[in-house]
Amino acid sequence: MSNPNALIYQWMISSANAYWLDFFLRRDANVLIWNYRGYGESEQSMFAPNHDPHQQKVDAERVLQFLVNSLKVKGEIGVYGRSIGGIAAAHLVKKFPKIIKVYVGDRTMGNFENIIENRYQGGSEYVLSLYRMLSCFW
Repeated sequence: MSNPNALIYQWMISSANAYWLDFFLRRDANVLIWNYRGYGESEQSMFAPNHDPHQQKVDAERVLQFLVNSLKVKGEIGVYGRSIGGIAAAHLVKKFPKIIKVYVGDRTMGNFENIIENRYQGGSEYVLSLYRMLSCFW
């Protein structure tokens, strides 16, 4: 489970936000929830941004590598991403289609370009260029 922006995994398992955790556990799924670097008790760096999308993708790959290589997880693997966590989750689906069998995107921020293209037909190339520039080409 990849958390939304500014939400540590401890909040994802509390009663107010645990509906997805409950959903997966009721279906006998094993669940790993992790914090982004700089959150919770992880080391923080005042020079490294916590929400760099590229670094989130790298971190998600390392979590998947840990699951498969260290914990020896077998069977189908699914990923869940909420809000900005959808970037990391969708990245895993795209990069590891043979490993990831289920993807749940919950209010994710990973498809803004598609939304812009659908919303602003006819002038979308200008709006899309502006979006890419303002989002630093995330």
